Amino acid sequence: MCVINELVKRALLNKTDNARYAYVAPFFSQAKDIAWTMLGHYTKTIPNVKRNVSELWIEFPNGARITLYGSDNPDRMRGIGLDGCVIDEVAQCKPELWGEVVRPALMDKKGFCVFIGTPKGIDKFYELYHEACKSDDWYAASFPVTETGVIPEDELVLAKKTMAENEFRREMLCDFSASVDDLFIQIDVINAASERELRDDEWKFSPLVMGVDVARFGDDSSVITIRQGLKLREIARFKELDLMAFADQCAKYIQNYTPDGVFVDVVGLGAGLVDRLRSLGYDVIEVNGANTPTDKRYYNKRAECWGNMRDWLKHASIPKDSGLRVDLASPKYSFRMEKLLLESKEDMKKRGLKSPDVADSLSVGFSIAISGVSAAYDRHDASTYEFSIHRNHDVVKPYTGY
Repeated sequence: MCVINELVKRALLNKTDNARYAYVAPFFSQAKDIAWTMLGHYTKTIPNVKRNVSELWIEFPNGARITLYGSDNPDRMRGIGLDGCVIDEVAQCKPELWGEVVRPALMDKKGFCVFIGTPKGIDKFYELYHEACKSDDWYAASFPVTETGVIPEDELVLAKKTMAENEFRREMLCDFSASVDDLFIQIDVINAASERELRDDEWKFSPLVMGVDVARFGDDSSVITIRQGLKLREIARFKELDLMAFADQCAKYIQNYTPDGVFVDVVGLGAGLVDRLRSLGYDVIEVNGANTPTDKRYYNKRAECWGNMRDWLKHASIPKDSGLRVDLASPKYSFRMEKLLLESKEDMKKRGLKSPDVADSLSVGFSIAISGVSAAYDRHDASTYEFSIHRNHDVVKPYTGY
C-alpha cells in the first residue's frame, strides 16, 4: 500500500514528458493479484485516467504511466527508461532483473528503486538490505509487527503459538538471522561465531592454515584466508587478477605467515595456481571438491569440508565481515544417494547469489588434519591439546580437530 501510493504520488507530480514507473513482482500474474486492484482503488477519483487491463498500466492526464510487470518476462522491460521502480520480493525474481534490466533503465532519468519483501534467510534481498545499511546512497528500514502496531495483539499471540519460531521471526519480526530450514549452516551459528572472543591461549599455539580459492567467474573474487586454530585471522580478496598475479600474492602470504599447510581448491583455475606455486618452490596441498570424502555421510569432498567447517564454527571466532557471513549462510543442502550434498555454485547463481568465495577458501583448510585435537579438550585448559602435523600430501586422514 505504501509503495503503490508512492508511485501514484510521484507520477502525478512529475512534470517531465512520458514519465514511466514500474511495479515488479516475481510473476506477472502475481503483480496483477497484489497490485492491480489496489492501484485502481487509489486512482479511481482522479479524472481522465486511462487504464489498460490486458497490459496492466494506468496513465495519468499528465502522460505519466505506472505499469505492472513480472520478472518471469524481464525482456519486456528492456530498453525502457524508468523514473522509478518498485521490486517486490526481489529474492524470488530472476537474478538478472536488477543488474541487467532495471538498473540500466533507471540511469538516464536518475530514477529511484524501492525493494520490499520479507526476510527468508541469506538471499538477494539480504545482500541488498545490508549493502544499503552501509551506503549513503540508499535508505534501509525494517518494520517488525512489534513496532508498527498494525496487527492486533491477540492475533500475534495466536500466530506465535501456531507458527514455528523461525517462521515467526522471519514473517513477523523481519529477522534475517532466523534460519531457513535447508541452509547448510544455520545463521545463528555464524552470528555467534562473529561475536565470540577468544583468549590468545585458546588459539595462538595452533598450527597456521592458509586456504585459497581461485575466481572461476567474471564477478567472483580470488580469496586467501588465514586461520590459526579456532580463530580466522585474515581474509584477503582479489578481483580481476590474472593467475600469475594472484600466484604472486599467494607467495607473499606464504612468505609472511609461513603456514603449516597451504590448501588450494583445484577445481577450475586452481590447478594452474598449484603448478605455479610448486614451480616457485612452495609446498601446496590440492583439494578437489569432487573427490570421494573420508566421512561417508557426505556425497563428496566439498560437502565434507563444509561439514567440518560447520562443526568448527560452533567454537570458533570469525571477523565481523558481512561478506563472510553471507557466504557461510548462502548454500543450501540436499541428499543424493542418502548422502549430504552441498548446493553448487552454479545453482546458487541461479538463485541470484554470488559464489561463496570466502567460505570456500576457508573450507578447503578443513580437508585433512593439519592439527589433531584431543576429544577431551577443555576450552579453558589449553594443555589438553595434542598436535599432529601431516606433511605427506598423499595421506588423507579424517579431520579431527582445529
